[in-house]
Amino acid sequence: MTSRNSERYADLLAKRQFLEDERQFSVPPGLGSKVAILIPFIHELVRDPRDSQGHFAEQTVKLETHYRNLGRVPLTVMGASISDFEEVFSDKSIPSVVVAGFGNISAVAVPFSNDRSKDARYGPYDWIHVAHAATHLKLGRAIMLTCAVGDRGFNAPFASGAVRSYSNIHAPIRQAIYADRLQQNLSLVEPVTWHDELSYQQVKEAYPLQRNRNIPGLPEQVYTLARSAYNRTINRPNVPHDSNRAKVPYPTRSEFRAGYQEAELRANGGTPG
Repeated sequence: MTSRNSERYADLLAKRQFLEDERQFSVPPGLGSKVAILIPFIHELVRDPRDSQGHFAEQTVKLETHYRNLGRVPLTVMGASISDFEEVFSDKSIPSVVVAGFGNISAVAVPFSNDRSKDARYGPYDWIHVAHAATHLKLGRAIMLTCAVGDRGFNAPFASGAVRSYSNIHAPIRQAIYADRLQQNLSLVEPVTWHDELSYQQVKEAYPLQRNRNIPGLPEQVYTLARSAYNRTINRPNVPHDSNRAKVPYPTRSEFRAGYQEAELRANGGTPG
């Protein structure tokens, strides 16, 4: 697994360099710019009343007010599914992203479908999926309002493949948080690093495997229940649209330019050459 993680992360770094070289960035953050607020709420993962859907809804309203007061434009998706994440990470008009849900520093649990009456499955959407989805590097922050513990063998930050600087990835590092206390959660949020990028070894050193006894504020019984619901053996088929998880593919420069030009023409109502 170590070798596979290192290969995947090397692919991520290569794609980041490709997007940097091609100057594929979002619009800059600032007055009037958009902030995507994605809440992939999973009822089955609620193990504490502080994480009820009502509290997530209240937190979301407060987040929207917070960003409007800053002159930003919040775009909220409650029950965000895989397609919503893919849309946000491919939209250059959105420089900033907030993710609130059940997860860790590397992943968040998402429903497979917007219509859970037809498809009740869910699974972790992680740093590899984000790197797959990214068509550019975002210039604003990617904020994780999830538990940001490192409970994997390799704990790359969630948005590593989608932001220009890792210093713009913010999370409550090594903390457990609850949806009923937004201000406290925001006070715990900090940059995952002050570097623009981390090597594989730097990620390993900064975010080693974290045992539950080292997670502040998380009762043992809550951790055990949530972990059993979330771990790899329960209700966790692979997230779709990712048949080749060993790679973070990116096009050649000519393929990228051709595809980008075609997309631009379609967006402007034209047809390719």
